[in-house]
Amino acid sequence: QQFLNLVGITEKQVNEAKDLQVINECKILKGTEYKRKFKEKIKYFYAPNLEIICEDQWRGCTSLVRVYCPKIKKVNYGAFFYCDKIVDFDLPLLEYADTHSFTRCDSIKRFYFPSLLQAIMSFYICSNLEQFIAPKLREMKGGCFSGCKKLKMVNAPNLQAVDKSVFRECQNLKIVVAPSVVKVECDCKRCPMCTGFTTEMPFVKEIKGQKSTFKQSMLKLEFNVRYQGQATDSIVQL
Repeated sequence: QQFLNLVGITEKQVNEAKDLQVINECKILKGTEYKRKFKEKIKYFYAPNLEIICEDQWRGCTSLVRVYCPKIKKVNYGAFFYCDKIVDFDLPLLEYADTHSFTRCDSIKRFYFPSLLQAIMSFYICSNLEQFIAPKLREMKGGCFSGCKKLKMVNAPNLQAVDKSVFRECQNLKIVVAPSVVKVECDCKRCPMCTGFTTEMPFVKEIKGQKSTFKQSMLKLEFNVRYQGQATDSIVQL
């Protein structure tokens, strides 16, 4: 209902509309899957029944501003590649984001995916992205956020593994909240994971294939993480 109010459409209009009909610059999709690619200059897509987003489905739709797809669990390769005007995604059930699925979504400042579990090089060069929140995310692969130069914060409390180059060129990234991480292969040399671990990642066991050394006491957890021959010490108050 919130989406419909935003674009100025009533539920009655949606119910009476034909599949693929356009109302107030919003295309109504009533099907569960479409093999075609949407290339027309449409600002909004309302797809309450859509279950599958195919490869390159909206690739290069530079007029697209918002989409409503509440049943989607997987976004396939390049689905929103270079949708540089889009400002919001309503994908509450999304679990898997494939390669380049959100690459160059340059107007997005904040991603929030409450159900996302895995992302593979999915948010490459989102040039204005500042915050990323995914409470169920477990794994990041490839250059997931590579080139996101304005990224400041990543909140992924269930994240367990970080692949290499995930945060390459994210020079403004200051906060990574990931208390469940046990393996890091990032090699950007700039992000919090590479420059020193803090309270956000107290259980890291491995970085770049090298095991960390741990010393525990009742008051503090001290651990030394070796990165390319240099030791980084962090103190965490328990």
